[in-house]
Amino acid sequence: DDNEAHALDAASWLDCRVALARSAMLQGRPADAISLCESGLNEAKTVNGGNWIRRFEAIMCAAALRRGDDMQSVLTNILALLEKHREANAIDFDYVSALSFAASLRREIALSMADRIDAGKHLAAAHILLKCADCVLTTMAADAGWCLPSQNNLSDEEENDPDEEELRQIYEPPRSPSDVSVTGFDDNDSDDI
Repeated sequence: DDNEAHALDAASWLDCRVALARSAMLQGRPADAISLCESGLNEAKTVNGGNWIRRFEAIMCAAALRRGDDMQSVLTNILALLEKHREANAIDFDYVSALSFAASLRREIALSMADRIDAGKHLAAAHILLKCADCVLTTMAADAGWCLPSQNNLSDEEENDPDEEELRQIYEPPRSPSDVSVTGFDDNDSDDI
């Protein structure tokens, strides 16, 4: 039967729905993206598709921001999405993407603030989110067998230079996931970072 040959399983259907929603975003149609995501959320819930639910929610956050929704409410939603990732132990590329989005949003909020202390708090939080994303990506790369550069590759002369030390602290991946408040990692994985 021809209909059976072209039938999509739930996973393929939801992947297509995600692709359509992302395409709508790329075309500058956030309202259409949100509508596609709402349909996709209902479909994903019927098959307990946690990964797709989180993907649709991430697209909806980006679409809401593009539509002009309040940055603080979008930030609240993306932080809730990050918590869902942690609860599901879904520490993956979608999680890293959400971390990066949240960091970018915190930066934009900081730039719009008149109070420098509050702006600094948002920038510090953005920095922590980016360190967390870096930690996750570094762990994923190590788990995939990538050879990562040694963290102690500076000579003794360079170690005394405060500028180099400051830069090393900023760009050095965290030594363990707990340094950046990420759950879902085994403490033994920290040796691979």
